[in-house]
Amino acid sequence: MDDTDAGTDTVISDEGDTGGWQALLRRAVVMLTVPSGDGRPAAVGTGFFVAPGLVATCAHVLAATPEALPARVRGRLVALGSDLDLRTDPGRFFRDTATGLDLALLTADGVDRAVTTSAQLRTQDLLWTFGHPAGQFRAGQHASFTYQGDSRRSPDEALELPRVYGVPVGPGYSGSPVVNTRTGAVCGMLSTSDKAGSAHLIPITAILARCPEAASASHGEWLAALTDEQLAAGGWAFPGPRLVAYLTAAASRASDHPYPGVLADVRRPPLSRVYVRQHASARARGKLTADEIFGGDRDVVLMGGPGAGKTSLLHSGVSGIAEHWLALRRTGRSDVLEGGADVPLRVPATDLTRSAPLADQLGRAVRADLGGRLRESLPKDIFARPPMPGKRWLVLVDGLDEVLAPERRRDVIAGIQENRSGPYRFVVACRPLPEAELAEFRRTEGGVDTYELLPFDAGQLYELALGWCKVFEAPDPERAAHDLVAKTGRIRPSTLVHNPLLATMLCQLYLSAPERPLPSGRYGLYRDFIDLLRERQYASGQSGIVAQAHAALDPYGVSSEEARELPRRIFEALPRLAKVRWTEPDDRPAVALVANWIGDLRPAAMRMLAWEELLRACLRRTGLLAEHAGDVVFMHQTLTEFLAAQAISADPESSRTELRKLFGGFRRQGFYEFSEGNLLSGDLFLIAAWHADPQQRPHLERVLRRLAARKDLNAGTAIARITADGIPLDEEIIKTAIKTLGAHFDDPHLHARVRLRAGQALADLDDPRGVQQLLAIAARSFGIEPFWVEAARALAVRGHAQGVGLLKEFVEDTELFLSWRVDAASFLAELGNAAGIEFLTRTCDDPAAPGHDRIEAAYGLTEMGHPHGWERLSELARDPANDLEWPITVIRDIAAMRLPRRVEILEALADLPERHQSHSRIIAAEELAELGVPSGIETLAAIAADRRYNRYVRRTAKRKLARFRKEQQG
Repeated sequence: MDDTDAGTDTVISDEGDTGGWQALLRRAVVMLTVPSGDGRPAAVGTGFFVAPGLVATCAHVLAATPEALPARVRGRLVALGSDLDLRTDPGRFFRDTATGLDLALLTADGVDRAVTTSAQLRTQDLLWTFGHPAGQFRAGQHASFTYQGDSRRSPDEALELPRVYGVPVGPGYSGSPVVNTRTGAVCGMLSTSDKAGSAHLIPITAILARCPEAASASHGEWLAALTDEQLAAGGWAFPGPRLVAYLTAAASRASDHPYPGVLADVRRPPLSRVYVRQHASARARGKLTADEIFGGDRDVVLMGGPGAGKTSLLHSGVSGIAEHWLALRRTGRSDVLEGGADVPLRVPATDLTRSAPLADQLGRAVRADLGGRLRESLPKDIFARPPMPGKRWLVLVDGLDEVLAPERRRDVIAGIQENRSGPYRFVVACRPLPEAELAEFRRTEGGVDTYELLPFDAGQLYELALGWCKVFEAPDPERAAHDLVAKTGRIRPSTLVHNPLLATMLCQLYLSAPERPLPSGRYGLYRDFIDLLRERQYASGQSGIVAQAHAALDPYGVSSEEARELPRRIFEALPRLAKVRWTEPDDRPAVALVANWIGDLRPAAMRMLAWEELLRACLRRTGLLAEHAGDVVFMHQTLTEFLAAQAISADPESSRTELRKLFGGFRRQGFYEFSEGNLLSGDLFLIAAWHADPQQRPHLERVLRRLAARKDLNAGTAIARITADGIPLDEEIIKTAIKTLGAHFDDPHLHARVRLRAGQALADLDDPRGVQQLLAIAARSFGIEPFWVEAARALAVRGHAQGVGLLKEFVEDTELFLSWRVDAASFLAELGNAAGIEFLTRTCDDPAAPGHDRIEAAYGLTEMGHPHGWERLSELARDPANDLEWPITVIRDIAAMRLPRRVEILEALADLPERHQSHSRIIAAEELAELGVPSGIETLAAIAADRRYNRYVRRTAKRKLARFRKEQQG
C-alpha cells in the first residue's frame, strides 16, 4: 500500500453505541514502527491484539523473510497513550506468496486485551477498519468497505481471501483489523490493496488457526457493547440489551413470593430470601435437586399436590437462570453458566388457551405479567425466534390443572406438542391430571421426563424457618428457627409440616407472635390449611377460579357474579362428599354426587357431560382432591376424615349417633369395654369438632370425665391420646388420668406392654415419668423387639431428640428380624423421613424377601399415599405364592381406608379358586361383599359350596352370604 492520503473521513454507524465496540477496537489497535537496520527509513504499519499479549500484523510489514526479522518492533497504543516493546518470533512468521497468506505475531508483555472475532460474512456486508496509515493521519484513521466475495490465488491450496471495495487505502494500513458491522466483530485483517478502492483481507479463521491463545480471551466487555442483532449474527450466546431488559424484569417479577400471607399484617419477603432448594424424584433417576430439572435437554412434566411448591420452584428457576445470564453480561466470564441454560419464561397455562400462534400468546402473557417492570416494549416476534444462538426459550407452563375446561387443557397440550420442534423447551407444572391427557404428550418424539416434587426434609424445614426468622429480624435467628421447628414437632401427622405451603404458613404464624403456640393438633392445622386453600380459590387474574369458571360458563349466558357461586358451592359440598365417603358405602363417582347436589347451577343449555367435566376441574382446583382411576378422590384419608367430621358435628342427630358408636353406653359402674385403640383418626377429628362447638362441648366433657375416672389403663390412655391430638381438655380430666396411669408403675412385675402404653400416655400428658419409661424400653432394658421399636417410635412422634436415631438404628440392624425393621422403617416414613421410604421401597421390590414383609412394606408405603405401594400390593395380591402371607388386618384396612385400588386388590385376592386353603380369599370376599361388589357375594357362595373348606369356614360363608342377600332384598 502506498503513502498517499487514504481518502476522506467517513462516518460509519454500528447501529449501537459508537463509543462502544468502536472505542474498544481503537484501544486494541497498535501503531507499528519497524526499524530497517540498514539506514533506510523505518517501515510503518498497523497491528491489533488478537489475544492477550499477542499482536497480529502482516508479515510483509516486518520483513521479507523470517531471517530478516528485527528482534524488536516499537508499538504504540495511541488511544491509551502507551508505548509497547514488541518481540518478534521467526516461528510465528507466516508468509506464502502463492496463497496470499501474510501474517506475523508479536509478543507484548503485560497487555490483557483482545478484539472479538467472527468469521461471519455475507455479500454486501458493511465493513469498517481503523489503522495507522503513513502520512499526516498516522495517528489513526478509519475507512469503510463492502464485502464483495472471496478471492483465491493458488489453484492447489484453498485459502480464500475476502475481497472488499470502498475507501482506497495505502501504506500503513496493512495489518489493520476489519470489523463486519453486522456482527460488530473483527472478520479479517487488511493485507493488500490496489490503492483504487479494492483490497483483500487475511481471513480471521487463518489468523486464529495460528494463534490458539485467542481461544482463552475474555470478550464480555466487547459483547456487552453489541446490539441483539449483532450478537445473533455473530452466533454468541450472550444477552443483548433487549434480552437484558426482559431478563431484568423477569427476575424482578420472579422475586415476588407466590404464597399469600396468612395474616393481614405479615409482609411477604422476596422469594429468594426464604426459598429453600427443593428435591424431586423420578423413578429412572431417583432423587435429585429440583433445580436440575431446568438444566436438562428434554421436556418435563412436574407433578405436585397443593402447596408442594410448584410455582415457587418455577419462580426460583426464572430468578436463578435470569441472574446467571445477567451475571454473564456484567462479568463477561464464560464460565458463569454451568453447562449453559436456556432462557426462562414463566407463563400461566390459563394464558395459553387463545386461538393464536404460541409466540403471540407468550408475548401477550409476558407483557401482562411483567407490565411496568419492562423498560421498553418487547418486539412482537421476540418469542418466535431463539433468544440467543444455540439457546431456546425455557417455557415454564404453570398450573395446567388450573385450566378447568378439559377441551381447553387439550388445546394447551396440543399447542405445546406442535411447537416442540421450535425454539422452545417446555416444563409443565401441574397437580396430577388424568393420565390420558398427558399420555400423548409423553409419547412424542424426544421423550418427556416426569418428576414429582418431594416434601421438605428436616434440614429443609429448618432452613425455611431460619430464612423467615432472618427476614423478620428476630434477635437470635438461629435460636428462633430451632424453637419454631421444635414447636412444629407436635403437629400430627408430621408430613403436613413438611408441605412447603403449610410450612410457610406456620413460619408466618409463629413470627407474628412467637410466644403464642402454633396449632398444636391436627384439627387446628387442617382447619387453617383448608381455610387457606379456600381463600386462594378467589385469587384475581385469569388463573383465578372465578375467572376460569366464568370463561367456561360464559357461552351459556352465565354472568361473572353468578359464576362466583360455583366455587363457593363446591367448597360447601366437600364435607358432605367426605361424609359419604367415610360413613356410607356409596361408590358413585364424586363428580356425579356433586353434580346432583348443585345441579341448580347448571345452565339449561349445558350438556351434563360438559357440566361434570367442569365440576371435575373445580374439585381438583380446591387442592383437596386429585384425579385417580377416572374419578377425583381426596388426596389423603385424613382430609376425608376432617371434612366428614365437619359435616357430622354440624348435624345434631348424626353427632348423637356417632357419639354412641364411639363411647358405647353406660352402666352403673361406668363404660362398657373401651380401649384407646377404638379412637381412630376420624374419631379424634370428631372429638375436636365437638370440643370446638360451645353447644356440644359440655356433653362431651361429661362423657370424658367419666372415662378418666376409670381405674384401668384403657381409660387413661384414651384421655392421653385425645390430648396428644391437640384437643385442650379440662385440667380436672387430665389430672385424673395422670393419677390412674402413674399408679401402674407401682407394680414391680409390670409387663413391658403395659409399661409401654402407660409411658406413652404419661408422655402425652406431659408427665416426665413417661419419657423416662420410653427411653428405658427403647434401650432394650425391658421386653422384646416389637416393644423396643414401638418405644423409639413413641419418642420420635413426640419430638424427642433420640427417637428418630433409635429407629434408624433398628432399620440398619441386620441382626433383627426383617419384620421389626420394616416396622421401624414404616414409622420413619410416617415421620416423613426419606430413609424409611427408601427401605420400604427396597423391601417390597425384593423378590427374595418373605412375602409377609413385602406386603407390610408395600402397605406402609400405601398408608403414606405413595403410589408405588398401591401398585406393588396389586401385584402381590395376584401372586398365589403370597396367599398365606396376607395379614387379616391389612386386608380389612385396604377396604376400610378406601384406597384408590382397593377393589382391584381385593378381587385379585379373592379371584382364584385354587386358593381354597387361603384365609386371604375368604376375608377378601367378605370385604368385597361389604362394599357391594358382586364378585364378593359370588366368591362367598362358591366357598360355602366348596367341600375343600372345613365345616366352620363353610358355615361362616353361608351365614355372611345370607346376611348380604337379606340386605339386598331389604
